[in-house]
Amino acid sequence: MSESNVITLWQAVTPNTVTAIERAHGQRLQPSSDGDPFTLLKLNPRWAVRVGETVWAQRFGTAALVEIVLPTAALATYPVESVAYADHREYRIPSIDLPCLSQALVRPVRVIGQVGCKARAVPRWARVG
Repeated sequence: MSESNVITLWQAVTPNTVTAIERAHGQRLQPSSDGDPFTLLKLNPRWAVRVGETVWAQRFGTAALVEIVLPTAALATYPVESVAYADHREYRIPSIDLPCLSQALVRPVRVIGQVGCKARAVPRWARVG
C-alpha cells in the first residue's frame, strides 16, 4: 500500500485503554475510555496530546498517546470534523464501528507517548465519571 493511500491518526487514551490495546497486541482499535460512544481520532498529534493533558490525565493522573495507521479508503464514510480551531480536525467514529475498522489497520496500534496533567482549569463536566 503506497504512502498516499494511508493516513496516520492520533488518539489520547486512558490507562485502561492502553491495557486493552496491549492485550490485543495493537490489533484492535479501542474507545479512548471505557464506555465512550464515540472515538475521536485526531489528524494532528498536538490535539491528541492536548486532550490527554486536559481531559484524561486530569481524571486518571496520566494518559497515553497512540498512533493509528489506516487506509484512507477505510475512513471514506466518516467526515472530517473541525473542533473549535481550523487545524483541530478529527474523525468522530462511533465506537460500535471499531471492530470492523480494526480489520483495516495497516499496522498495529502503538503507544507513542505518555502525558501527565497540567495545572489548568478544566470544566466540571470533564472531571465527572
